[in-house]
Amino acid sequence: MEKIIISKRHLDCVRKQRENTQLSSRFPNDFESKLKRSIELRQEFSDIIPFSPDNKKNCDDFLDALEMENYEFCGRFTIK
Repeated sequence: MEKIIISKRHLDCVRKQRENTQLSSRFPNDFESKLKRSIELRQEFSDIIPFSPDNKKNCDDFLDALEMENYEFCGRFTIK
């Protein structure tokens, strides 16, 4: 089986998006902070945003497998 290549930069972006989503769910009425975090994320990753849905799905799949400690599934990916 051929390994799926994920860019470390894309993986970092998706991980930070997830962190922002979790913070937003904890403080749903803090619109100023939500906006600030979104702008910071956009500025930090402006060189790769937007990226393909396939890249996002691969990153999500990898992070989900990592959280569930499914290292066999994680082995399908190569981080570069």
